[in-house]
Amino acid sequence: MKKKALRKEFYMEVRRTWNRFLSLLLITALGVAFFSGIRAAQPDMELSADRYYQETQLMDVSVQGTLGVTEEDVESIAALEGVRNAVPCYSMDMFGTVKDEQLNLEVMSIPEQLNLLTLQEGRMPEAEDECVVDYELVKEGSVAIGSKVVLRSADEDLETEDILGVSEFTVTGAVTSPYYISLERGNTSIGNGTLNGFLAVPESAFVMDYYTEICVEIEKAASASGYSDAYEKLSDAVVERIEEIADGRCEIRYAEVQEEGRQEIADARQEIEDARQELADAEQELKDGWAELADAAQELADAKVEIDNGQAVLDTNKNEFYLLLPGYKQEIADAKEKILDTQGQLDEAQA
Repeated sequence: MKKKALRKEFYMEVRRTWNRFLSLLLITALGVAFFSGIRAAQPDMELSADRYYQETQLMDVSVQGTLGVTEEDVESIAALEGVRNAVPCYSMDMFGTVKDEQLNLEVMSIPEQLNLLTLQEGRMPEAEDECVVDYELVKEGSVAIGSKVVLRSADEDLETEDILGVSEFTVTGAVTSPYYISLERGNTSIGNGTLNGFLAVPESAFVMDYYTEICVEIEKAASASGYSDAYEKLSDAVVERIEEIADGRCEIRYAEVQEEGRQEIADARQEIEDARQELADAEQELKDGWAELADAAQELADAKVEIDNGQAVLDTNKNEFYLLLPGYKQEIADAKEKILDTQGQLDEAQA
């Protein structure tokens, strides 16, 4: 009887406050639906992200060094347990000028195995002086396909020609990268501290003698969700192994850089010595030239004296000639007269 009365009172209360009951019912239903959607959205977003990461071969671990990384570092990491692939690449934050606008850009080499780019517009580069840019830059109008981008080093100790063999690139396409999946492009140490986007060029455009990053792919990582505990365990194990060899590889790299520095110093000293020797040789040649010039001047002075003496003798002989000239003329006249007489005698004898 009590239960029937309670149920009857419940129904009566609902009928008396029908509007309030309906409002509470709708609010509760909306809250449950919203909560269910949120709970269902997370797995869906994680699945979509994992699918995108697998399609673009997003790396699992990034290894960088303050002095750069070498082929030997890549081989050492590739030989570690749990590492499926290790790919070196180039990247450098640089200033990019498009028309009159300056942008803070991450300039990277076009990846071929990991962190694959997805072409959205245009085409991929076919020449060393061509590039693709961040699709967001094209959408916002900062860069257009076909425009020219002039890159400039943002490092005071590193010239542009020490980074790239080409400084001016033609934009051939717009791409997206799994490395940048949010609207923000992160921070940088150049310019105003904010990256405007990225720019990808052929690997052959870089001229640096070291890589800036090693992209690592972990074995069995594709079978585990990137947001699962299993993936965390796999990546943590590989990171620990990389850290175990990091100090040794850093010491080797530091020694290599020191040796390169010592070699550069030795080469510079040799250049200085060569320059000093060339300067000494040039100074000796100059001294020899001055000596030859002095000898030539002396010879010129002696020749001038000889000329003056010859001229004096000539003048003396000329005066004597003019004094004896009347006598010579008389002798010539007498000789001519004698010849005529002799000719007359000869003619008579012949007759």
